Amino acid sequence: MSHAFQPARNNPFATEHLLRIPYLFQNSSLDELIERFEQMGSRGALVGPEGHGKTTLQEAIAAEYERRGVKTHWIRVSRDCPHLPKGIFEQLAELTAPEDLILFDGVEQISRLAWWRFRRTLKPGQACLITTHTPGWFPTLHDCVTDCLLLREIIARLPVSDIQIDSAEIDEIWLKHQGDLRQSLFDLYDRFASGEFLVARSSPLSE
Repeated sequence: MSHAFQPARNNPFATEHLLRIPYLFQNSSLDELIERFEQMGSRGALVGPEGHGKTTLQEAIAAEYERRGVKTHWIRVSRDCPHLPKGIFEQLAELTAPEDLILFDGVEQISRLAWWRFRRTLKPGQACLITTHTPGWFPTLHDCVTDCLLLREIIARLPVSDIQIDSAEIDEIWLKHQGDLRQSLFDLYDRFASGEFLVARSSPLSE
């Protein structure tokens, strides 16, 4: 049986819609997490497997600090781009102030020597929040975990609330990707695009 192809602009699982969903806290709040971060000396790690919301949470914390008037500086490395930007340590030393917040996304991609050099670059008392797949770089601020209920809540917050997806299918997708929300949502995007899901009522996704 063939499925009707759905245009990308109508896909509720498109990145533009997912980015509008804030980090969904399960056992704490943003304010509680920031308070704990500061009690730890403002150096901590968000820990968890790939696709479990570490970067989304890091961005939410950074946005709150920016709202409070704190200047933030980002370093991002990934499996696809594992190399540190050229001259990054010199730039950090020159361009950051002790009261600034340094955010390092993907620390596990760098060598221990690079990590040692990075830490030496941080000014005394300078706040730093990292993400990593493995603990042990900085004290763990938060373990990022997912469950099927979290995936369902994300789906419920998307622009079209009348997508007919069986809850057992959502659970199956979450298990298939071992809790990786990013891959689960990519899977849902592809299934919607191929016409596997019915929409009970047509409504515009954006103006």
